[in-house]
Amino acid sequence: MSIKIRDAEINDIDAILSLLKELAVFEEKLPQDNGLTREKLLDHAFERQYISLLVAEENNAVAGLAIYHYTYSVSVGARALYLEDLFISEAHRHHRLGTLLLSRLAQIALDNECCRLEWHTFSWNEQAVNFYTSLNCVFRHDSIPVRLQGEPLVELAKFAEN
Repeated sequence: MSIKIRDAEINDIDAILSLLKELAVFEEKLPQDNGLTREKLLDHAFERQYISLLVAEENNAVAGLAIYHYTYSVSVGARALYLEDLFISEAHRHHRLGTLLLSRLAQIALDNECCRLEWHTFSWNEQAVNFYTSLNCVFRHDSIPVRLQGEPLVELAKFAEN
């Protein structure tokens, strides 16, 4: 069994999109809820570089991915690395791919002087919670994710126009 963690390349795009579709099914999202197109992913990852992607290959096939970007911690005065998505195809789980992807992300965070690596996970995803617990991750209970999107985002933006 050959395993390799590497930066994603443009020719990985179909495999990445396939993994993201599998992730959407796993998260029970409806197809119409997914606004990420091939063109957007190419633009955001490889042209504008809003996000960075790592892929996990097993026997020369893309079997997992990590999507990340940088944020900033004012309280620490340093960058932080935010993991947007980590996903391993069902057929390739329990082969250490998730651990290897997170290990590479930890290395990237340290190489870029980040104060931390952080992400969110769904509370119902018991397998992920157990996995992160095994890595000694800290689960914060003193903060609540907040999101403004769609029409409420548009409505709030109107105040800036005056």
